[in-house]
Amino acid sequence: MDDWAGNGYSQRPLRWLRIDGQYYYQSLTRGDFYCKTNRQTITLDEAIKRYAS
Repeated sequence: MDDWAGNGYSQRPLRWLRIDGQYYYQSLTRGDFYCKTNRQTITLDEAIKRYAS
């Protein structure tokens, strides 16, 4: 189960990543991914480069 607390389905992100047990949710406006737990932001390209190897 994730920890998204949006007020409705229209506010729920369409995409999310799980990296090292942390959930990163895609911003609806900017397109990058944000983790509420560790307050870090990552782009999809950065995540692929960092964790694909």
